[in-house]
Amino acid sequence: MLRSLQDWLCRKLAENAEVGNNAATGAIEIEAKIGTLSEEATGDRVRLPVSTIGLIHPNANKHYRFESRMGEAEHQAMNQFLNSTTQESRQPGRIHMQYAHKHETDSFATLSAAGYAALPEVARTKPRKHELRLRTTRDSRTGQVLARIVKIPLGNIHIYNPNELYDCRISMNLEVSLDRPDLDFEALVKAPSEEKELLPSRKKDRLSYKHLCYSVDLTKVEVSGLAQPKYELELEMDPGKLREQMGKQSQGQPNGVADVVSGFLDNACFLMKQRPMS
Repeated sequence: MLRSLQDWLCRKLAENAEVGNNAATGAIEIEAKIGTLSEEATGDRVRLPVSTIGLIHPNANKHYRFESRMGEAEHQAMNQFLNSTTQESRQPGRIHMQYAHKHETDSFATLSAAGYAALPEVARTKPRKHELRLRTTRDSRTGQVLARIVKIPLGNIHIYNPNELYDCRISMNLEVSLDRPDLDFEALVKAPSEEKELLPSRKKDRLSYKHLCYSVDLTKVEVSGLAQPKYELELEMDPGKLREQMGKQSQGQPNGVADVVSGFLDNACFLMKQRPMS
């Protein structure tokens, strides 16, 4: 499974070698979301005739639907675990975990023709199944705009875990910032209409933990129109670290490609196993 994931990540990065190297072409994002993998046809959780965890070939993605969601009890247990781990990392000789607590609100709107024109050419040519959206992130307390991002999917691969409550989706995306002084933000998006209503906003209470080249986000999300909040768990890898090791590998030098991917996979598998604390 490690070798298959390593090959997929390295292949996707090689296919997108022209982006994510500077701010003008956007940033590459590699993330693993914890949730449930369901059959597209029935909505039921996947039940494959296997007894161990494994990767599903990306060619089969059309048959499945993934929901990034976990239970409130597991969310709280993970919060306690990560807080404890953060405190343990403060011991002498340890590399400290970084912690941040953020309160943000995301709003979404479909890109207009002007919005597409504002994207770098390489981003406009990436294949996509749906219209692109502009995500505006504000500080929930002050209203200050923190980011204006367009996320362009580059690929997904799923981990099916028959022995645990949760599965995992690993995604690679291109994130392009449109928070530029030369742009008219209102012109970047289409106005809502009866046919195309404004997408619901997401109010996020996010706990972020970072260690080495990995970070974990625990987020309580309140979505406009939904009575109950959602609880989400995401793991991210620094793609620059993997690209750096891939460069050494291509030159025949000792490298840590397998180590970087192994750390990411180990963390993802651990996060799928969480249980509420007794």
